[in-house]
Amino acid sequence: MEKILKSVTMLLLLVMILGSFMYYLNPALYNTTIQEDALIENITALTLLAISMFLLFRLIKVGSSKNIEWIIFNIFLILTLFFGFGEEISWGQRIFSIESNEYFSENNLQGETNIHNLKLFGLKINEVVFTYVLGLIFGFYIFISSYIFKKNQYFKTIVNRYGIPLPRMHHSIAYVLATLIITTIPHSRVWERWECFNVLLLFMIFLQPYNINEKLIPTKN
Repeated sequence: MEKILKSVTMLLLLVMILGSFMYYLNPALYNTTIQEDALIENITALTLLAISMFLLFRLIKVGSSKNIEWIIFNIFLILTLFFGFGEEISWGQRIFSIESNEYFSENNLQGETNIHNLKLFGLKINEVVFTYVLGLIFGFYIFISSYIFKKNQYFKTIVNRYGIPLPRMHHSIAYVLATLIITTIPHSRVWERWECFNVLLLFMIFLQPYNINEKLIPTKN
């Protein structure tokens, strides 16, 4: 199972990167894949769901042998990633043809039932929270966390206590290369592909983290 997941995730990561060049080769096909409810968005949603489900299975399997901080943090991860899945599909609104209520119709930039497209007090939630805040957190996670883990005992203790899977060097390199390639495409929805890559990269990190004892699929004893 683990080898299959790694192979499929690696293939999808390459598709996300190399598929960017489709913009120059076949613009119509490129545009089709990044539309609402199209291929890229569906992969993002399903990957978030998959990570949350595997984390839940891991929690059930090994949670009884872990401390309370590890359990709480992993429950938080499960709920956060499942929330991300729900937001990606607007909580099934388009799937089940559900109309948005008055509040979301007036305050959501796309008129959908989700939080990340809300505009409150003149601020775009997606831009403030998901671009800047999460961008800073993910940047620290990708580029700095593993280095501090190696150098600082206090940080290492915290990571071990909460069971935070950390990226390896090649994950950081892949992130830089993908960002340089994907985000240079002059298309208004280029961020859909970049977001999908980030979610897939997170899945790969969880499958084989630097601190291998925290990998997504525990090794059988």
